[in-house]
Amino acid sequence: MLIAFEKMTSEEFEVYREKLIETYTQDNIKSGKYDAETALENSRKEVYTILQNGLHTEGHELLRIVDRSNGEKVGYLWINDLRSKRRSKVFIYDLIIFEEFRGKGYGKASLNALEQFVRELGVMSISLHVFAHNEVALALYKSLGYTITNINMTKTFE
Repeated sequence: MLIAFEKMTSEEFEVYREKLIETYTQDNIKSGKYDAETALENSRKEVYTILQNGLHTEGHELLRIVDRSNGEKVGYLWINDLRSKRRSKVFIYDLIIFEEFRGKGYGKASLNALEQFVRELGVMSISLHVFAHNEVALALYKSLGYTITNINMTKTFE
């Protein structure tokens, strides 16, 4: 499976950002970071703070993931901007494979394509954050050799 990365359009970004906020809100509630009453507001604030200039925020690259065999868009990737200067590491802010393409190898292929691309630029590592409740993503990252570098733990009282 061959993957290409292309720049996200302004129209795609608007839809992507709203879906990102929705998903991030739910993840923040599940993780216990925010309660249900404040999660949406806090999640929206975080995303808008990081992406201050939307699609054109300096230091960030927002891409669509395309299956090169048929030209079909299968997801989105948000990473730190590799063009601004040589970097020794890349951070994945978000990797989304659209629901209809999940379980078909696109996540693995996208991560492998990213690794190949950044290695050619001299990048020595890729980092990311994954919520502990996202067992599918955890299994994917572990299968590709990602290792856990930090663990946050919480005990909730009833």
